[in-house]
Amino acid sequence: REPLVTVIIRTHNSAATIRKAISSVFLQSFDPKEVEVIAVDDHSEDATLGILNSFGARIKVVQSERDGAVASLNVALENATGYCLTLLDDDDQLEPECLKCLWHPFVAAQFTGRRIFTHGDYVEVFPSEATGPYVSTKDNIFDTVAGGLMFRRTDLLEACGWDEKLLFAEYDLLIRLLANGFSGVHIPRPLYVYSRKEDSITRDRDRVERGLR
Repeated sequence: REPLVTVIIRTHNSAATIRKAISSVFLQSFDPKEVEVIAVDDHSEDATLGILNSFGARIKVVQSERDGAVASLNVALENATGYCLTLLDDDDQLEPECLKCLWHPFVAAQFTGRRIFTHGDYVEVFPSEATGPYVSTKDNIFDTVAGGLMFRRTDLLEACGWDEKLLFAEYDLLIRLLANGFSGVHIPRPLYVYSRKEDSITRDRDRVERGLR
């Protein structure tokens, strides 16, 4: 039987952070037998691949033959078997209740036929700070980050995955889903720890919107 959730981790030269990211998946309150972890390595040149392989059969490691973070998402989608998918960046962590909270609305949606994706709030952490601000994603879809959302795998396949020509393909996917009758179900609690780099391009809202064009 296929797992309920696939956690996708795309990674490149993340030896310093990838072990902590993956470990946060194994600390979930969600039944571990229902979780598939797929790590797509995008031509890492450090110790990343060795760390991934050290987890053995607990994760599926795929070495991408295509270049780029967005391509890695589509490679993972092609290899995933879970009913739902969620993303975890290689320098971030899931809070222990993340998968359970993001999954729960899909149970009811199976009976109502409602087309949904789910998204939670997150805590933003900067390298120079121990803790950062709490970010609510309730009112603005552009306040979400790549992680902390969940989708049905079949919905992503129907949408043809992420557009590899775009800089901000994650936002483009959300826009396309909303335009096709999907609704986002907001979970009002922090489910994700997002490591915001000081030079992160997602801090520039105008650049995000230009990147969708």
